[in-house]
Parts: sequence; C-alpha cells; structure tokens
Amino acid sequence: EHQLVSIETDDIRRITDIMWKLSMNMGWALYNWSQSNGLYRIGMEHIFIPRTDNPEGMLNYINRSNHFGIYLLNNMSSHLEQKCVQQKLITIADKDDGVRRLVVMIEQKNSLPISLKPYVLAMKHRTQKGRKSQKNVVG
Repeated sequence: EHQLVSIETDDIRRITDIMWKLSMNMGWALYNWSQSNGLYRIGMEHIFIPRTDNPEGMLNYINRSNHFGIYLLNNMSSHLEQKCVQQKLITIADKDDGVRRLVVMIEQKNSLPISLKPYVLAMKHRTQKGRKSQKNVVG
C-alpha cells in the first residue's frame, strides 16, 4: 500500500478533476498544493493552511496530520532534488501511525530521484490529445 504516488500527465487539470469527483463520492478530504498558494482543502479554496507555501512546511503539515487526506502536489519536480524534501517524503511513506495519507505528485514530466523510487508508485496518464501529439513528434 503506497503513501506516495507520482502521476505523469499532459493534463494536470483533468487529474485534479478526477480526484475531486472521487473524493466527493467517497467522502475523502482532498487538498491541493502549489508553491504560489500553499496548501488548501479543495472546496475551501479561500482558507490556506499557514506555513505551507514551501515544500518543507507543506510536508511537515502532512506528516503531522491526524486525519485521512489526499494531497495533490502540482509541479514538485524542481523541489525533489532537495535532500530534505526527499527525506520528508520518505518519512511520510514510512509512517505507521494508523492515519492514512496519500501524497499524489502530479507532473508533466516525472523525474523522481533514485532515493524515492522504492517508495513511489509511478503512473502515466495520457489524454487522447496527448497521444496524438506524441505520435506526430515520433512519426
């Protein structure tokens, strides 16, 4: 059971929408993060969680969370090379306190450091549009 997931996609908005619909049907708390906004619960976009506008603060918040949550992290690749970010993600992955946390990193290009690969379930999502443009480049 993975706590960390990486989704490579050409349509970040679509993944966010799918996760929102799934969370609404299941009653899950869904959070979104970007460095420009920090962390907030989707559906309550006007309330930002303090001290989460940088990767370390956001990951500290997730690690300390006492309730189930899915955390969508957009465009984290530039931060994944930082050893402290890698260590905080590994700490979340290894945590065994009975609280389910799912960290979903959504990127246009997956670039996981070697140290994170054993902890992260990596997936690729391509829309029909993305498949067509990929064929045009290749063919």
